[in-house]
Amino acid sequence: MKDKKKIKILASGIYQAIKDKQNKGVDSVVDNFIVYLKEKRLMSVLAEVIKELEQLYLEEQGIVKAQIRSKNDLSDKEVKNVVAMLKKITGQEIITEQIKDEEVLGGVVVKYNDKIIDMSLKRQLNNLAKQLSN
Repeated sequence: MKDKKKIKILASGIYQAIKDKQNKGVDSVVDNFIVYLKEKRLMSVLAEVIKELEQLYLEEQGIVKAQIRSKNDLSDKEVKNVVAMLKKITGQEIITEQIKDEEVLGGVVVKYNDKIIDMSLKRQLNNLAKQLSN
């Protein structure tokens, strides 16, 4: 059941079931969902379902979650520049997660909504090499 579509269906179902409930109602739905996953031997997908639930909530709130990968931590100004660029592209509020990635030689790689913006030094060098070889 690692199928992404099935995970989306499970997450969507649980999200719709808890969306307008108060705490006790949410607890009951979540408890029943956990029992269902245990009975169907699907506990291995719980982490993926939770990620999908977060995505559904953020989409409903008009928020985009973006991963910013870079070799070193970015300054506040650099993060604000990336956020401003993404806000302009998406028209939505942005929350960021910074990830140190030794494979990024310089610059940044931004991932959001299954899209990637590669502004890394490696990408720029590859583009330059392609231009020079033509």
